[in-house]
Amino acid sequence: MKKKGISLIMLIITMVVIIIISTAIIVTLARTTIIFNANEAQVKYDFQILQEELDLYNSKQLLISDGHYKSKNLNANSTTNPSVYDILPSLIKTKYKNDVVIVNGKLAFKDTMNKQIKEWATEVVKDVEEVYEKTTINTIVTGSNATINGKKAKYNNPVIPVGFKAINTTDASWSDLNSDGKPDGWNDGLVIQDDDGNQFVWVPVDGTNVTYNKWCTKGYAYNDSNIKEVIESEMPIGVSENTQITKYGGFYIGRYEAGVPANQITIDGTNSISSDVDGNPQSKREVTVWTHISYQKANSNAKSYCFTDYVKSGLLTGTQWDTVCKWINNEKDSNNNSVHNVDDSRTWGNHGDSQSPANITEAGSKQTAGFSDYWKAKNIYDFAGNAWEWTNEAYSYFRIYRGGNSFNSAIPRNSASCRSYVDYFQTYDSVGFRLVLYIM
Repeated sequence: MKKKGISLIMLIITMVVIIIISTAIIVTLARTTIIFNANEAQVKYDFQILQEELDLYNSKQLLISDGHYKSKNLNANSTTNPSVYDILPSLIKTKYKNDVVIVNGKLAFKDTMNKQIKEWATEVVKDVEEVYEKTTINTIVTGSNATINGKKAKYNNPVIPVGFKAINTTDASWSDLNSDGKPDGWNDGLVIQDDDGNQFVWVPVDGTNVTYNKWCTKGYAYNDSNIKEVIESEMPIGVSENTQITKYGGFYIGRYEAGVPANQITIDGTNSISSDVDGNPQSKREVTVWTHISYQKANSNAKSYCFTDYVKSGLLTGTQWDTVCKWINNEKDSNNNSVHNVDDSRTWGNHGDSQSPANITEAGSKQTAGFSDYWKAKNIYDFAGNAWEWTNEAYSYFRIYRGGNSFNSAIPRNSASCRSYVDYFQTYDSVGFRLVLYIM
C-alpha cells in the first residue's frame, strides 16, 4: 500500500521555490523604490536648474534695461517671444516640457502636470504659480480643469472642472470680466453644467467675508461635543474637504435638491420600497425630489454621480452647509438687513408658515426641484425648506440633516440653518439630499 503525504525531497523543493519567489519579490520592490527615489531626485534637480536659468535671465534683463526691467512682468510660454524655451533652455529636454510656463516672472505649472511631479517640484520651487487652460462660455471643458481667463483658480476666479461648462444665468454672468479679468458675477452664484444638464453653483470662500468653519446654531448646536464634522470613511475616496478652500477658494453645490434618476419609472420618491435604492441622482429643475431615502443610500448615490480624476461628488459636510449659510446671509439690503435671513427663512423658503413673497399657493407642501424663483437665494433653489437634506455631519451614531422642510412651522425648523438628526437607516417623505463637487 502506498503511503500518503509529501516526501522529504518534495518538501525541500517546495521550500526552495518559495525562497526564490520571495527573493524575486524583494528585489523587485527594492528596484521599484530605487527607481522612485531616482525619479524624485531627477525632478528636483531639473527644477533647481530651471529656477537658476530663470534667475539668470532676470538678472541679465535687469542689467540690459539699466535697472528699469521688472521680472514680475515676464510671461512666457511655448509660442511667445521670447518663448519659455529661450528663457529655460534645459526645459525642452525634460518630460514635462509642455507643463511649465512663466507667469509674472515665476515658474508656473499647468494643471495638466503629473501630480507627483508637481509635488516634488514645489518642494524645490517654493514660490510657484499655477495656471489653467482657458475656456469659454457654453464649452465643455476637456483635457484638464480650466478657468475663464486661464489664470490661477481663486474664490473670485472659479475653476471649471473637466466634463462641465460655464453657463450664464439671470443672476450671475461669466461673460463680463472686471478690470482684473475675473468674472463679474463671482459673488452672485455662478453656475456650471454637465453635458446632461445637471447644474451646480459656485460658493466663494474669500476667508474674510465668508470663512470656512462651523457657524449656524439654530436647532441642534454645532458645538455639542457629540457632533462630528464628518465620518472620514464615508467621504468620497481621495478627496480633501479643506483642499477645496486652500487651493480653489470655494466649492460647488447642487443648484437643486437631488432628483430621482432620469429615464426610469421605479424610483419615484414616494415610499421607501421604491426609493431607498441605488441610482444616479440628478441636479436639475422640475425633477421629482428624491426623498424616502436613507442616509446610507443618499451618501452612496451622491458619490456615484461623478467619480473621475478631475472631480468627485458627495454629500455636503456640516461646515460646507454652514459656509453656504454665511454666504447667503451676508447679502444685505439698504437697511443692512440680510436679504435672505438663514435663521428665519420664511420669506424665501418653502415652509409650513412661509411669509411674503415666499407664501405662494403651493407653499407648505413638497414640490419638484426649483419649483419657484421665490424659493431661491444666490442662484440656489430650495436651500430653505421643501425637503430636509442629509449631510455627512454626524451626532453620535445618528446623521444630521439640514434646511427645514415644507410642512413644519415650528421654530427653529423654519430656518435654513437648522440642524436636526435621526437614525441613518430611517427614511422620510420630508428628507432628501443635495450634491457637492470635489475638484481634484
